[in-house]
Amino acid sequence: MAVRLHVVGARGVAREAFASAFAGLGAAHVRCANGWTWFEASVWSVEAEHLDRGCDALRAPCVRVTSEDACRWYLHVRWPGAAPELFCHPFTYAARTPGCAAEHEPVPSKAKRAQWLRAICPATTHPARPADRSHEAVARVEKLRREMSRVGRFLLEQNVFFKSPAPRDVAERLLGLAYEQAMREYFLWQANAMSDCLARAGIPHDRERVVSTLTGASVSNGESESDLGNMPRFLADIGFGREFEEWVEKASGGPESEYKT
Repeated sequence: MAVRLHVVGARGVAREAFASAFAGLGAAHVRCANGWTWFEASVWSVEAEHLDRGCDALRAPCVRVTSEDACRWYLHVRWPGAAPELFCHPFTYAARTPGCAAEHEPVPSKAKRAQWLRAICPATTHPARPADRSHEAVARVEKLRREMSRVGRFLLEQNVFFKSPAPRDVAERLLGLAYEQAMREYFLWQANAMSDCLARAGIPHDRERVVSTLTGASVSNGESESDLGNMPRFLADIGFGREFEEWVEKASGGPESEYKT
């Protein structure tokens, strides 16, 4: 079974206040490092929404990073006075993009790309008109998904299924590219978007280091093949401390030549 865990941290919060906000949620082993107070909990025993309520109660910049299915992790960023922001980072795509056979897929016609874009980036639904989730609507989207290029299917999954949308102009540009180029550009866009979000929340970090991790440039083969992928490296990048740095060193476990370039 894949390792699935939450890592939750808040900045500038005393250990006692932090433990109180997450009382009963497994926060018995609270750690402090570089301005963070944090703990980890099993996905199987602690509901994400309970952790989010604890973050909201702290009224401080918070992150929740949650792994899923040994292929992706989610970054939730919350800070006072702003709506929460969510990113789904599918780390196995970043690791496996180079040399993929899908690179040789023909670029779809402009008409097809426009049709796919409407499904990938649906128009905002009027509050009085709920989104159509009927069996027929779901079946239409699924039929369209099967017809899409691999780039189109990836964007549909990210935008619609995992609720981590790329802006319409980004999706439109990526649909017109070959697979390998599209995926490189997607992960570069996402890495910068995640760094921008951390900056808005007032979370200090080395942007270049975070972008290198999220694009896979600094990630070793051992990390990519693990259940958590580059999630521990990302947490080390934003200052969660030696525990995650040691995890990265152990997962890498080899000469520098094993790192992806």
